[in-house]
Amino acid sequence: MLTDDSAAKRSGSGYIAASTAFAVAHPETVTAVLGALEKASTFIAGNPDEAARITAGHTRAPEKTMRSLLDDIKFALALSDHEKTGFDEVAGSLARTGQGDVTFATGVSPQFLEQAVPGAVSYTK
Repeated sequence: MLTDDSAAKRSGSGYIAASTAFAVAHPETVTAVLGALEKASTFIAGNPDEAARITAGHTRAPEKTMRSLLDDIKFALALSDHEKTGFDEVAGSLARTGQGDVTFATGVSPQFLEQAVPGAVSYTK
């Protein structure tokens, strides 16, 4: 998870990773997982009290705490310039430390998200 305290207040992005071999062999699974995450995000946004109750029931966090967190956290699947910039920062850091050599262009396959959630991919190509 990447976070910052920029002018946009708190902002974070999480990245879902799968090997190229897995994604190529199981594209329907990748798309289904992304679709399920989109449904969950929509449910949380529309039912924050119930989402807090469900989450609290599966964690050690009190329901009141979970509900408060849901006021601050908005879940959404997106691949915008914000995520692209964050990915490039992490990739650059990995390259500088010798831990990897990946770029947004070589490490991200937007077609799965485009298929699962039309309109979620909006980065400048």
